[in-house]
Amino acid sequence: MALSLVAWSLQAITYHFAALATGLHVSFAASTVAMLTVNLSFLFPLTPGNVGVFQALYALTMGAFGVSSGAAVATALLLQALQILPMTALALALAPDLALRRPPDAPR
Repeated sequence: MALSLVAWSLQAITYHFAALATGLHVSFAASTVAMLTVNLSFLFPLTPGNVGVFQALYALTMGAFGVSSGAAVATALLLQALQILPMTALALALAPDLALRRPPDAPR
């Protein structure tokens, strides 16, 4: 439970710093609400990586705090890139054979 609390706290900090870095002047509470909303959307994945859903929910949530939808979508794209790209790079570095392996039933 303690590790989960630490992980969620670090994620909330990431959301807030990303918002500040893109020029959104929102409170830490607004960033946390946006994070919780986006994280709840992962319970029902509609698209691979929740692309599109992530951005829409982030923009909708931040809109409630007075942020324009364009700025919110741009911030959401940055946030998703911050979450996906490092993990993908780490996975490729640690297990490159998994990326290059063909599925057993793939035609040759």
